[in-house]
Amino acid sequence: MSADDDDFIVDADYIDENENYTEKKDVKSKSIGDNQVEEITISKQEYDNLKNGIINEKNRYDELYDKFQRIQADIDNYKKYLDKEKISNINYASGQLIKKLLDVLDNFERAFASINIKKGDTFIEGLESIYNDFYSILEKEGLKPIKCLRKFDPYKQECLLTEDRDDLEEDDIIEILSKGYMFKDKVLRPAMVKIAKKKVEPREDINIDVNKKD
Repeated sequence: MSADDDDFIVDADYIDENENYTEKKDVKSKSIGDNQVEEITISKQEYDNLKNGIINEKNRYDELYDKFQRIQADIDNYKKYLDKEKISNINYASGQLIKKLLDVLDNFERAFASINIKKGDTFIEGLESIYNDFYSILEKEGLKPIKCLRKFDPYKQECLLTEDRDDLEEDDIIEILSKGYMFKDKVLRPAMVKIAKKKVEPREDINIDVNKKD
């Protein structure tokens, strides 16, 4: 923008180069279309005050924005905590209900083990269908049997009986006495097992005569 010789407009570059400039000039105005744009000149001190004020406001904004971000992060973390607690409480309640239903599952299996199942027996086939549907519902909710491999697992199994066996390794599982179940990633009921123990041979007493001299 060009200026007449009588017009004197101080900008930031001019003030920075002329630190001793303190004179104020008259207000000049020019019309640009329908808008009236006012051009003013200010002293170096006024410019510094404005500049420092802007810097202070920006610092205050940055500080408030930083606090806002921290508060927002705390809120997000708290929401995640509440969601996790909600899921945990639901899983606990579901697990306790399913644990009670395991008695019904055990009774079904005991009944099938105690009767002579014949093909074509519609009554038995009906019971098997009910059992399969019942077990399928529990599986969909997160129930799964504990696999009893060769070695005893104290985190998922409970030892009820032991037996001295020379043909097996120490803590090998001999028999599953009662099925164990997991609910999702937690042990709902440990499996009851019988495990092998190595027979300890009695040691012969060794009498040492302390008074004997070589």
